[in-house]
Amino acid sequence: EETNFSLVVKLYPGGNVSTYLFSKKVGDCLEFDGPYAPKAPIPDRRFKTLLLIGQGTGVIPVLEVARTVIAETVFFVVCCSQVSDVLFAKELSLLPSNVRLIFFISNADMMKDSDKVPGLLFNCRISAEKLAAAMAVPSNGSFSSSTKGSFVHTPSTQSEAPTPPSVSVVAPSPSKRPPSEIDCAIICGSFTFFDDVKLAMVDKLKISKDRILQL
Repeated sequence: EETNFSLVVKLYPGGNVSTYLFSKKVGDCLEFDGPYAPKAPIPDRRFKTLLLIGQGTGVIPVLEVARTVIAETVFFVVCCSQVSDVLFAKELSLLPSNVRLIFFISNADMMKDSDKVPGLLFNCRISAEKLAAAMAVPSNGSFSSSTKGSFVHTPSTQSEAPTPPSVSVVAPSPSKRPPSEIDCAIICGSFTFFDDVKLAMVDKLKISKDRILQL
């Protein structure tokens, strides 16, 4: 039985597998086996509020989850070192209106090509406090934090081209709170990233451990 599947591969200097795959030409044959890793036990495909977090290339499997689940509200968080590392930006921009896109870009080059990012944009590493503030912003709103290095902007809608950001400083309102009940949080990234984010969500966002899954 023939099965088709797609791979997204990032070339790393000195990487054995990625270098080998990039050396292949159209028409070359490759042999695959597996997968062997257990699937994340997603308890249901219907949610009221779903939180998805993808680090780097981890955005790809999380994107597939966003396409297949049914939820009233999906917060889709992308974490990268720089804007140029954001994968599948066009596909992300075409997600339905119930998906709220939030980007955390950790390096200082956020302003470069930031108009290519179709969502709420933070120039800092992800944290429970920043995530809570971003999730509390109305879908058509914008938000800027007074914390150093955390300028944020958002386009008016995901379907429209983002407008150039304007720098403003607004302290987050204490009255703003993220949705109190997150049915499930699904994270795809390095083990260290997963452990750090999970700990922050349990401690600050009060999400129970059994509702935080790793892809």
